[in-house]
Amino acid sequence: MAFKDDKESATVYTVQSVEKLDDNVFCIHATARVRKVARINRNIIVLRHNKRQLTLISPVRLDEEGEAKLLQLGTPIRIIRLAPTQGVLHDRYYLRKFPQVRRWAPAESSDDDVPVHRLLLDEDDAILPACHVFCFQETAEPECALVLLQDYVGNLLVTSQALQAHRENQLINIPMRAKLASDGMMAGEAVIPPPWLKRVTHGSNHRKRLRADFERLLRLDFDRLVSSSGVMIYQGAKEKAVLAVERAFPVWEVMNKECMIE
Repeated sequence: MAFKDDKESATVYTVQSVEKLDDNVFCIHATARVRKVARINRNIIVLRHNKRQLTLISPVRLDEEGEAKLLQLGTPIRIIRLAPTQGVLHDRYYLRKFPQVRRWAPAESSDDDVPVHRLLLDEDDAILPACHVFCFQETAEPECALVLLQDYVGNLLVTSQALQAHRENQLINIPMRAKLASDGMMAGEAVIPPPWLKRVTHGSNHRKRLRADFERLLRLDFDRLVSSSGVMIYQGAKEKAVLAVERAFPVWEVMNKECMIE
């Protein structure tokens, strides 16, 4: 596969820890500095198959030491991008560095350099063992979440940005905490980020329909939550997600909008 010369490259992240969630499920917590001020964090969920094959969910480019830690777990053969227009530069890096990698996403790519080798479809339980796909139906662009089925420790909901947790995030610095707080992302233990909500909203009756999307998500069985940034919620994630939905889509607001439209 030939690649264009990039005028910009993916931000390089430093691994802070590799957390073992199961014998073959890991979470890599990484950080980077942006604009010399803000320290941000990203999470990569790593699934290991057949002893040495790795699936990377929402991967970011790691520095040399971090990549070595990743390769200690196995060899990347697949990347899953839950929101296909995000992380394009990171995906391009992995496709270039590891020619065997195939990219899965919920929509076709408009970039020939970042192909989609398999589409993620709603309620697809066959893509990977013990993995359930959830596709949002009302976001402006296609977006997915995954539920990793781990009954003995609590099923894990993996999101891109739709649900996040930042209150206990020790990997970001004070300027970044201030920015997240001003954006309303510290409002609860779990939160639907207002910037994300603004970006994915379209149409006058959209908030009601998007709330229905989240209500459908809440019907899934999960107890833990991790997104592409922030911290992991290790228990009670569904209850915290219910509160996040009520904050983002108050029933009175949805009802008022419905009455105005009628």
